[in-house]
This record gives sequence, structure tokens and C-alpha cells, in this order.
Amino acid sequence: MSNLDTVCPHNAALITFATAVDGWAVSDDMTEVNATAAAARDSAQATAQRFDDADVVWPANVADDIPVMRDGNFADASSFGAIAQMNSGTFIAFTYPDDTASNEAAQRIRSRLNLSADTVASCEGR
Repeated sequence: MSNLDTVCPHNAALITFATAVDGWAVSDDMTEVNATAAAARDSAQATAQRFDDADVVWPANVADDIPVMRDGNFADASSFGAIAQMNSGTFIAFTYPDDTASNEAAQRIRSRLNLSADTVASCEGR
């Protein structure tokens, strides 16, 4: 299993969620935000589990970043699980947890595995 096989499904779920948030900003209807947040929760959980899978051997040059990615995705699963239950009033006040560490780890992994820093382009067709 490659890094892109691990992260691309969740990246796609994040794009779908962002599109739903854009729609909510116009309509104030949380239906799509809640549904796409639930899907993002599930994809974050699955991604974290893949990073946590003892049967997957990651290259030594990225091994230190794998737990950071795992923990970041577990945190995402928690956040999106909460968003999936929110109404507009609670969503507008929601503050996303700081994910600087996992974002930095993701880019280090991409660099060390000679992958594009562009998370959209590198996932096309996956």
C-alpha cells in the first residue's frame, strides 16, 4: 500500500466536505455539511487505521511521521464526527483543532517519497 493509496480517499472526502461548506455559506442548510462530515469522519478513521496497521511497512525515512499522520487523522475523525451532528449555530462557532503537525508531516512524507506537494493533482485517478 502506498502513501497515496492511504491518503487520497480522505483527501477526496475533504474536497467534498469543503464544497458542501461553500453551499452552506449560501443556503444555511446543514444537510450536505452533516452528510459529508460523516463521510469525512469515516475516511479519516480508515486513513488513521491504515497508518496504524502493523502489517504496513513504511520506508525508514518517513517512519517518524507516520504516528503524527495517524494521530492527526484520528483527531480529524473526532472533529468531523462532531460536525456531522451540528446545526448551523454550532457549526459557525466551531473551531478546528490545530493540525499544523500533521500538515507538516504530510509534506515531509511527500517530499521524502518524491511525491508532488499538490494533494489534488497527485491524487487524480486514484
